Amino acid sequence: MERDLQQVMPADERAGAEIRLARAADASRKGRLYLALHELSAVWRLQAATTFAGRLRDKVDSAEEFRKEWTSIGEPVMPAVPSALPLALGALATSAEAVAPATYRASLPYSEDAGIGSGLYYLGDSQAAVQFGAFCRSLILADRGPRPSLRSVAPDMDRLETEILKNYNKADATARRPFIQISVTLKIARERDASGDYAASLVQYLLARYQHALVTTTAPAADIAARLKSSEAAMHNGDHSIGELFLQMAAAHLENGNPEGSRIATAIMDVVIPEYIGIVKR
Repeated sequence: MERDLQQVMPADERAGAEIRLARAADASRKGRLYLALHELSAVWRLQAATTFAGRLRDKVDSAEEFRKEWTSIGEPVMPAVPSALPLALGALATSAEAVAPATYRASLPYSEDAGIGSGLYYLGDSQAAVQFGAFCRSLILADRGPRPSLRSVAPDMDRLETEILKNYNKADATARRPFIQISVTLKIARERDASGDYAASLVQYLLARYQHALVTTTAPAADIAARLKSSEAAMHNGDHSIGELFLQMAAAHLENGNPEGSRIATAIMDVVIPEYIGIVKR
């Protein structure tokens, strides 16, 4: 995929994608599958959408040609929530697939307002989201054992939004920037929750919790490595793959051996993991 990125994107535009791809490769080498897929998702879609747009740029060069291509492809159909995959793997699949129909619909006005190239990119992104979901669904993993009983996280999201608003109002203009991504993540969480896809809504809610915790956590905890090890051991009694995704994230940051990595791991262990445990054990 790194070679593909180099072929379809100029160097000054692919730096962020290459960083995430390197993190995905590192996680994969270390057996952190859920983290690897989480890191890979955005890069997969970026590369595939850019390749799609580049391939059709000369062929589709008018509004009429774009509408023909758009109609021919058709709106993606959201597959059923997978029942045989570990919860985290299914959640990563449906989190990607869920954005495809809206992205497909948005690609037509984008082509009219921002140009054919932009429309092709978003049309390609709608296909890439489905393809990434299909890739996740194709993975064959051992059964993880009993699943925790999941529920709607709507009340938890309401509580988080209250906290976000409080911290947003106290922040200056620069410090408010991270709240944009938090809001986007919460929007996805609410959409998945409303659809009854509680695994994906939990993952997205915890990602929003994580993003918010990065804003509020100022210093690393001294005992974070021991707490991480204890939590990893405690999640082997069933399908706690969603919790494991965040433990894998904490471990990857902690092993960097710098204060910032320890601070990020602390945010996960102080906020995200207790939140996960509280939700699945109620």
